[in-house]
Amino acid sequence: MDALERGGGLHPRGIKTRLKEEIILVDKNKVILMTKLAQRDKNHTKRDREITAHDRRYYVYINNLKTRLSILIVAVALIGAYFLWEIEEGLNIPTSQDELMQVYVYPSVKIILVCLILATIVSTLVHRKRYNEADARMKEYKEISNELIQLYENENGGVIDGDR
Repeated sequence: MDALERGGGLHPRGIKTRLKEEIILVDKNKVILMTKLAQRDKNHTKRDREITAHDRRYYVYINNLKTRLSILIVAVALIGAYFLWEIEEGLNIPTSQDELMQVYVYPSVKIILVCLILATIVSTLVHRKRYNEADARMKEYKEISNELIQLYENENGGVIDGDR
């Protein structure tokens, strides 16, 4: 089989065949890249953009603050309910302010502080990981997007359709 029969060489039909194959390959690559972008848009991109719109420290700080406030509200509510139940059952009714502080407030503050410290550590680890994952996905998204833009620019001689 010689070069002309394979569609190669200098025969015009061979050049046209090769050009058609290249166009099909470029179009196939565009479809693949657009599909990847669509999948990322559907799955993660909206949330990832919200996360990476802020600096990592700011994102972790804000989410730690939300976590701490939630833990504090829940802990105070649970401890308050427990103390009310104890008083209602007549188990231990404080008769003075010192007794109230010694029996109820000081132990509660210790429990709440331990819970807040543990929650802060866990929250920091979780939100740092979440930010790093979102940042990595956004970098992949931008790389795919830039690759698709490059294909369009190569096809149109450096001009994107929206720029005409």
